Parts: sequence; C-alpha cells; structure tokens
Amino acid sequence: MSSVVADTHTLIWYVFDLPRLSPAALNALEQAASVGDFIYFSAISIVEISYLIERGRLVIEQKPDSMKGRGFQW
Repeated sequence: MSSVVADTHTLIWYVFDLPRLSPAALNALEQAASVGDFIYFSAISIVEISYLIERGRLVIEQKPDSMKGRGFQW
C-alpha cells in the first residue's frame, strides 16, 4: 500500500494539474492513485478550499464529476 496524506495546497495542485508539485510529490500521488490506494486529506481542507473560492483566489472551472477520473470517490 502506498496511501498518502495531502495538505490543502497539494490537493489543489494535484486535482487541477497545476505545475507546482515537486516531482517526488507528484510521483507519490500518482502511484497511490494508480494502484487504488487512498489520498487522504484533512476535513479542514474543504473549508480552506471553500474560503479560497469565496475570496476569488481559486476559480474552479471543472465539474465535480471530472474529478472522479483523478481517483476521487463520493
């Protein structure tokens, strides 16, 4: 198993394919996703992302369903 824990910035950068992740971080996330392991993140990350959206500091153009291809489940 290669489950990983991501902080808020890592989560945002990974989900939206932003080129700010280090190669090591991207590799760890991709490896976990490719074998079906979980990418964990804190519940407060949802609050932080909501705050960024409300303040206009994060614009989300993707529909939530498109995130399922990146290993997210709900």
